[in-house]
Amino acid sequence: MRWSKIIAGADGFVFVTHEYNYSYSPVLKNAIDFLASEWAHKPVAFLSYGATAGGARSVEHLRGVVAWLKMYDLAEQMLLPNYFANLDENGNFKFNERHEKNAHAMLEALIFWAEIFKEARAKLIAK
Repeated sequence: MRWSKIIAGADGFVFVTHEYNYSYSPVLKNAIDFLASEWAHKPVAFLSYGATAGGARSVEHLRGVVAWLKMYDLAEQMLLPNYFANLDENGNFKFNERHEKNAHAMLEALIFWAEIFKEARAKLIAK
């Protein structure tokens, strides 16, 4: 299956989510739950957006899900509160300097841990 191969072949993930009824969307939950072992022992970071809370509640709910899947949940994340205030006339999000700094920190941590866990997964598979 294509979805399984894509996820199994990746070494880390950034989940991008909005807040839906104070949690994450059912579509994202279905995409995650459709697989299991393909997610294991891989790092995950979160970028969320929403109104005042910036999707923070969706991320907090996802942390429990990814823990059950044996994923490594990074502390580095991006929350985009009131994201609609940063849209240009074409509806594109305008990142500011703080957003860029947070994104770099999050992605650097994700790359670091993806490399560490790739080696660790190889040892687990060899057993």
